[in-house]
Amino acid sequence: MLISKIDIKEPLTFKEIRRLSGLSIPQFSKLVGIPSTTWRQYERYPSKIQVDKLLKVCNILGIDVSNIKF
Repeated sequence: MLISKIDIKEPLTFKEIRRLSGLSIPQFSKLVGIPSTTWRQYERYPSKIQVDKLLKVCNILGIDVSNIKF
């Protein structure tokens, strides 16, 4: 639950969420269990993320899907 300490008032992009976490792409992708190259693609094209991976990321970060801007 990395992001739960941050008060998310409006939907954020994957990149904004990662930056708020203070982690680099390699660190963040390791945390959520997704290869760095794949995570980079999700930051550029968030609609490409598969539903199961999206739910996994949200669960790990302790955020709701509605907190993500697509």
